[in-house]
Amino acid sequence: MNVQDEMVIRINKDMEIFVEEYDNGVISHKQVDVYAFLDCIRNSIVHEMVSSGLLPQNCISYAGGSKGNKYVVLDFTDTHADIAYEKTEYSQFPLPRLLFGFYISADGRIDSVRIGVAERGRITPSSRMHVYPFSNVSGFDLCTGSNTFPKIQSLHQLCI
Repeated sequence: MNVQDEMVIRINKDMEIFVEEYDNGVISHKQVDVYAFLDCIRNSIVHEMVSSGLLPQNCISYAGGSKGNKYVVLDFTDTHADIAYEKTEYSQFPLPRLLFGFYISADGRIDSVRIGVAERGRITPSSRMHVYPFSNVSGFDLCTGSNTFPKIQSLHQLCI
């Protein structure tokens, strides 16, 4: 094809696909099967492989974008913790099953954290999730005020 040649693809409301090609002054028309057209589009997309590397223990979900952003969900398996609130310490305070979601920028900065309570048992797409009942959690978003999260070099630093 030279610069004056072109291809026009028309899709009508009935999802019929028509292709017109202009090649050296010759016009050709053809109808293309919608599935063949979709396969052509799908096969022409270059999929960049994203490697997670070694994931931290209890990582139940990982998503990585081509620009280096990541979203990681960790299952916090401890059932009790020592907690201090105001000036009072609560030893072996019982915890529900907590899931933490971390949005991490390409430069390793933790941008935001999500927190939720999952039912016990194996996590599946139909597992019930509940909002963590503390005032610094809105929906599933953890509010940290003006505090900023650190940069991390490895996802394993999320488990510390």
